[in-house]
Amino acid sequence: MEQVRAEVAAELADGAFLMAVPRVTRQHKTVRVNLSLDRGILDAIDSATAARKLTRSAFIAEAARNEIQGAH
Repeated sequence: MEQVRAEVAAELADGAFLMAVPRVTRQHKTVRVNLSLDRGILDAIDSATAARKLTRSAFIAEAARNEIQGAH
């Protein structure tokens, strides 16, 4: 463990950085929600879902997961 700490300390000293990444767990339980969105956003979502062959729900869930995890 001390070796790992020393390596990390050296990498940080060389300019590396640490980043907190939230963990999103999948509970495999779908829950219905009601959202209010601007019509333009909904139209853009519908266009993107059609191009990707996804449902609105799948698209919004993926977009939210990416935003939470910083993968945008």
